[in-house]
Amino acid sequence: MRKIIILFCGFWIVSFCFADSKEFSGFVHFRFSSGENENDSFLIKRARLKYLRKIDEKFSYKLQIDVLKEPALLDAVLEYKYSNLFKLIIGQFKIPISAEALTPAIKQDLIEKYLFITQIFPSCCRDIGVMAKGVFKKIRYLAGVFNGNGMNKPNNDDRYLYVLRFEREFFSLLKTGISFAYSHEIFGKTVNFAPYKKRVLQGDFEFKRKNVFLKFEGIICCYLPDDPKITSIEAQSFGITGGLFLIPQKLQIVTRFEKYDPNKS
Repeated sequence: MRKIIILFCGFWIVSFCFADSKEFSGFVHFRFSSGENENDSFLIKRARLKYLRKIDEKFSYKLQIDVLKEPALLDAVLEYKYSNLFKLIIGQFKIPISAEALTPAIKQDLIEKYLFITQIFPSCCRDIGVMAKGVFKKIRYLAGVFNGNGMNKPNNDDRYLYVLRFEREFFSLLKTGISFAYSHEIFGKTVNFAPYKKRVLQGDFEFKRKNVFLKFEGIICCYLPDDPKITSIEAQSFGITGGLFLIPQKLQIVTRFEKYDPNKS
């Protein structure tokens, strides 16, 4: 982790001296936990540093680390913008499978993301790969190919994770999204068999008006074993999150209900 932090600082110093457009930021998430089955405890959930540099009108890159994690590197992204219709991203970044997963941690409604994000996909929903994105007739698309092994890990089986997502916004009040994912894996993470094909269908919507919002996400994940003698497994999950600003832009109350079933049978 020390090497990554030194490298991060080196990038920042060089860019600070020579870049025309740059942004250096960071944040901390602090939490207090209490319950019948755990000790009352203060906890630092996240402590992150982010550096964003725009090299010119077409090229930019982003680095983000979490000094509490090992390994510390979260994002290492190089982006090329041909036009609003087409942008190319390579490196390590978030898999475009969920509105909640794509929301930056500093803008999340709650300190924890939906459970299915870490259960069905690699840790932090991040992976190494390449992705195209853009906007076509008010529809935003994201299409990527990833190693499928998670953060800071090379491909170890010559198999990839394919993801496609579409998003649409209506009158600044309603946002909707739908995602598809497919992979052929030889190591089981949440199932007791391998190899298998994984097929994912996800959908979400968000309604937001003034000081009130309501969000919904649902996902279905099918694990289809290569061995026809083994029964397939279907995981399902959905979550509803609502929020109300008691004091506009200052004090907000948020509540969530979530259900995750790793095997609906």
